[in-house]
Amino acid sequence: MRIFIDHAKSTEELGYNWVETFYDGLEESDILAFYDEVMEVIHGRAKFFVSGKEIILNAGDEPLVIPRGTVHGFTVMKGEKVTFLEKTVPSGDYKALFFQDMFQAGTPGLLMALRVFYDGDTYISLPGNVKIFEQVFMSVFGFIAKGFVPAKPKYLKKKDEVPAADQAVQSRNFFST
Repeated sequence: MRIFIDHAKSTEELGYNWVETFYDGLEESDILAFYDEVMEVIHGRAKFFVSGKEIILNAGDEPLVIPRGTVHGFTVMKGEKVTFLEKTVPSGDYKALFFQDMFQAGTPGLLMALRVFYDGDTYISLPGNVKIFEQVFMSVFGFIAKGFVPAKPKYLKKKDEVPAADQAVQSRNFFST
């Protein structure tokens, strides 16, 4: 995954920042509270789940807009590689901060993920898909996790602020250039 920021654009413009994501078969699911996501497959294909509906997006298809507050997730086709862009509306540094936060200590464990989700806008999808239960779960367990893992960074690190030895951050390109 690489996060890009175009400093020539205003933080309110769609193309201010974006995430280029490469997946090889891992699953993920979340709910967005603060922004819409725009997903565009640039190589391969991916399967998105939006409000219980399955959507297969191929390279070259129109971007998929996922409105804030919508339960969604994605997976890739087993054995296939995919690269896609993820943009947010409104734009801003929060997506880059989210990933920089998540991986600040290397590969995140459960407590780190809970704290990052709590401080961000992601909720774990629980059986039954009842949004209020998912929000309460994250509020309780995310708050508890705050006492055991590093705090959320206050600002987005610039490339020259990341120590050369910090391979966990550098290898993922989770910084502004």
